[in-house]
Amino acid sequence: MERPRARAFGSLRSRNVRLFLGGQSVSLVGTWVQQVAMGWLAYRLTGSPLLLGVLAAAGQLPSLLLMPIAGGSATGGAVTGSSSSRRASRWR
Repeated sequence: MERPRARAFGSLRSRNVRLFLGGQSVSLVGTWVQQVAMGWLAYRLTGSPLLLGVLAAAGQLPSLLLMPIAGGSATGGAVTGSSSSRRASRWR
């Protein structure tokens, strides 16, 4: 019988999965660095904690606005969850 841990990480045997996860990791770290650098630059240029907070809030605004439409896990997808999945899968 195969151990549960071996089954959980069995997908890592695939080269494509490893490449995908490596690329996603590099991309995520780059996003974090960009967010920190933008905040640091805004604070250095303005010296205002208020503008730093406005910049941080503005960075999250697209996610907050699109999550109810796109079907984020917190909302369950107010728009996408209300339509039939069979009808949504058709291209007519």
